[in-house]
Amino acid sequence: NGVTYYYKINAYDDLNNISEFSDPSNPATPQAPGGGGYVPPSDTTPPTDISISINEGAKKTTSQNVTLILKATEAEWMMISNDPKFTNAIWETYTSEKSWLLVPEAGIKTVYAKFKDKAGNVSKVVSGTIELIPPEIPSPEKLKRREKEEPRKIPLRIFKFKRNLAKEQEFVKKWQGFDKRMPTSREIQVGVYGIGRNLAAEIAFVKKWGGKKGRLPNWKEILAGVYYQEPIVIKKRNLAKEQEFVRNWQGLGGKLPTFRQIQVGVYGIGRNLSQEIAFVQAWKGKKGRLPTRNEIIAGVY
Repeated sequence: NGVTYYYKINAYDDLNNISEFSDPSNPATPQAPGGGGYVPPSDTTPPTDISISINEGAKKTTSQNVTLILKATEAEWMMISNDPKFTNAIWETYTSEKSWLLVPEAGIKTVYAKFKDKAGNVSKVVSGTIELIPPEIPSPEKLKRREKEEPRKIPLRIFKFKRNLAKEQEFVKKWQGFDKRMPTSREIQVGVYGIGRNLAAEIAFVKKWGGKKGRLPNWKEILAGVYYQEPIVIKKRNLAKEQEFVRNWQGLGGKLPTFRQIQVGVYGIGRNLSQEIAFVQAWKGKKGRLPTRNEIIAGVY
């Protein structure tokens, strides 16, 4: 009808908060369909082929820190949230992979996502789920089993080498009858593989021997004198403290503490202050700080 129209717009959100009106638009003279004056928006299709997965589709995780895999064709922005209403969430540049922090506490966790293209078209909401489970806390029975097993396993697990069981058996046969006991794992390591050998300590031992029995010490006596460690005995164990120590340890090096580390951390048995000091001095400001107590225990013991 030849009338010039001006438009002002405002917007409101899910909470019915209403914005101020915009400035008047440029004049437009709409006409009836077929008149050629009105041009509809060229793009009204939101991003397609949209999806989200957590840790590549894993069903369970023991960590709040996960990786999101996102997919959306022609998306420019994305919005991620642990809340289906996207409370306090913001639009950010679209990427196909993103680190994310799940809501704490164990249970099924859901992460929501939606996508937006250049034209401002917003997709529907998609979501991914994963179960957050707490890290395993060893039971008292399991700790007792480790107490029996690990003193034999730990020394041979510290070093990466190919074991020679035939040589170890030969070493044990030759040892038989000496000192009325079997050799320890530490003595086998030094005697068979030379791992952890301390020549200075061996020389000091030989000098201290001072002609005992009218001769120098033999190899068994040197190994026993330098490398033998008395079995550690805990008269009264505190399983509650041990479990608390294990809980606080979770995530350090990706492993549970060994029984030796529990002994030192909980009871202070077998602690070596000189080695701890040397470890701290060798740390040399790694990560811009001094090592934590657990890092010292892991590094020394």
